[in-house]
Amino acid sequence: MAAANGPTEWSEWGEWLSGGLHGRCRWRLRILILGMLLAQGRRTSWLRAAGIHHNPTPGPADAKCVYGHIWVTLALLVRPKLWGTIGLPLLARLYVRRKDLPKLPKRYRWPFQTKLELAVELIQWLAGFGSAIGVLE
Repeated sequence: MAAANGPTEWSEWGEWLSGGLHGRCRWRLRILILGMLLAQGRRTSWLRAAGIHHNPTPGPADAKCVYGHIWVTLALLVRPKLWGTIGLPLLARLYVRRKDLPKLPKRYRWPFQTKLELAVELIQWLAGFGSAIGVLE
């Protein structure tokens, strides 16, 4: 198996990594890479609503908890012929626990919603979108 040799200069990485992407999406990858470089780890002062959560899939490390965000996601399930079923995300909403709301700056005015309420919001969006394009009547 031949090893893939990446670029040696930082300025070439964006072009190399985005080579397989469509032209309309290619510029977004560079912004994402820049954000990862500027984040300097997960303890940045501007990171909001992240916390310690129960790990639903511990894996080989058997970690009971994970650090990060919880997203309620609406996904389209597809079955490609070459591999098993995968979910393509259509829309997502960030879930913020009630006990984490006081930690957010007041200017966000983030309302508390349960995961179930967020899921209902996503399904209502899907119903409206389906009606708008004539799929659902």
